[in-house]
Amino acid sequence: MESLAANSKTKRCPECGVYIPIDATRCPDCKKRVGPADKHGVGRKAVNYRAYAEMALAFAVLGLFVWWFFLKG
Repeated sequence: MESLAANSKTKRCPECGVYIPIDATRCPDCKKRVGPADKHGVGRKAVNYRAYAEMALAFAVLGLFVWWFFLKG
């Protein structure tokens, strides 16, 4: 595995640890999204912007519900 880590054409999946091509955006083994490699050859976890947007929407709906139910009248 030392030779794979030193090889600049591969990176390691942060989820399952499998070595994948450096330009891969998804791990073929665990199917998770993989970002660019860091200085140690490990791919960064890709940011899930959709989850952040859904969370913000859920908090907005919760805030509107609290305002409507408790503070409106």
